[in-house]
Amino acid sequence: MKLSKVLLKTNVLLVGAITVLLAYGVFHKFTSTQSLVLGEQATPTPVALTSDDFADFSISVSRHWFLIDAPESVTDNDLSITTTLSKEQESWLADVKAVNPVTYKLIDTRSQDIVREGTLQKMLSGDYRTTVPASILPVGQYVLVVSVNYGEVEYARATDNIYVSYPLYISWTLDWEGYDVKDEYLSEISAISEKYNVPVTHFFNPRIYVNNDISVERAEYLTQWVSDRYENGDAIGLHMHMFPDMVSAAGVTPIEDPIQWGSTLTDGYDILTSQYGYEDMRKMFSWSKDEFAAHGLPTPILYRAGGWFADEVTLKAASDSGMLVDSSGRTAYNFGNNKVSGPWDLDTTMQPYHPSVEDQNIQGSVNLPIWEFPNNGADSWAFTKEQMIKRFTDNYQTKVLSEKKIVTYLSHPEWFSHDDERVRGLFDSISTYSFENDGGPVVFVTLDDAYSIWQND
Repeated sequence: MKLSKVLLKTNVLLVGAITVLLAYGVFHKFTSTQSLVLGEQATPTPVALTSDDFADFSISVSRHWFLIDAPESVTDNDLSITTTLSKEQESWLADVKAVNPVTYKLIDTRSQDIVREGTLQKMLSGDYRTTVPASILPVGQYVLVVSVNYGEVEYARATDNIYVSYPLYISWTLDWEGYDVKDEYLSEISAISEKYNVPVTHFFNPRIYVNNDISVERAEYLTQWVSDRYENGDAIGLHMHMFPDMVSAAGVTPIEDPIQWGSTLTDGYDILTSQYGYEDMRKMFSWSKDEFAAHGLPTPILYRAGGWFADEVTLKAASDSGMLVDSSGRTAYNFGNNKVSGPWDLDTTMQPYHPSVEDQNIQGSVNLPIWEFPNNGADSWAFTKEQMIKRFTDNYQTKVLSEKKIVTYLSHPEWFSHDDERVRGLFDSISTYSFENDGGPVVFVTLDDAYSIWQND
């Protein structure tokens, strides 16, 4: 069934047996095809009413945005409709012995199809209410029309738009580089997480346990800080740079004359991970997991390589070492002062996939078990707020999404004074589309939550 015209503004009154007239702020009458009188009684003669008599019945909805395949963290995902009539309006309905006098229709604003209709039940409070599960609605943009049926006349009102979309997930990740982190930076990270209700995925670096510049007490303090965050909903993964002290601690002989991307840091921070072979990487993954366990951290299943320098061999070693997710993938880049070309060449809109054993940038016929969740949102050290927002809009082109998506951002705790303002500006922008705030389909998640969502799809 279709209605030929729909006005999408609040307090618009819709008219006609099958045609909705474009009128703003005025009630119109619908011709009813069914009697609303009980049993075989004769239809009472309605009081002569004008359009103004039902101009003030109220409509409220629980929210305007709803998600398909919502994560478990989303609980408020049903459309609750409430209508309230005045005592005088109720008396008029009683005069005509109206049965089910308040009804609703959800109309697709594009096709004008009625996708759902029903009756609002009268509650003990006197309100009329019903609930529509979002799970039964297709993706789309709808107008909600609520009608009060008085005798053979139907008075209708339209609400603001209702949106049904797949989620747009946002993950914020921190790459711990193996150095100490100032307490003020930790406080800034916590403040941002709390302000925007954004959980953090920590790619934690066990190099702090062999770094002679960090005391045992300080290393344990940093570990406890991350552990406390984990207990409150953050995630912990693994991040490694090829520092010779860490490589040696893992039982691997450091490469002599290694290729370096070129950094002001001269301690091996910029040695390419991809220079190390499969067996050496297996040893480093094993050592890292042992260090996590020895310091009370959960076994990592998430991994990101230092400088994003993970090739197919690195990814296979990670996968065979129990890593379920890699997040080293990114757009093409030449890195550092030496402009070393990285192994990745992904689009900004690339979504999670299983990398091919022959080409990590695609999903092929033979793929690794590990998931690639690309760092498609860029990083807050090298990219401006505007550039990172552009990555968001690259992935959010339409009002409602026909499939789930994720955008992953990266920051560094050690140098967070540089990142702080950019990250706040980014989340100021993104949070306007937050599902929690009824502004859009955005849901903030950790990467281990995202893994569960994609893995269980």
